[in-house]
Amino acid sequence: PAAVVISTEEWEALEETLEILQDDETLAALRESEQDVKAGRLFSLAEVRRDLGLA
Repeated sequence: PAAVVISTEEWEALEETLEILQDDETLAALRESEQDVKAGRLFSLAEVRRDLGLA
């Protein structure tokens, strides 16, 4: 296409995604988080609230 029209919100989301993809530390943290999820190393919302004294 010669041109594409997207909302400001979508444009900002694309910019943020590009920033993340260019940041090696952020990408490494995301990959580590994905591995944690796959390995079951998670906390429930109830556990987080309890640990923060919010339960």
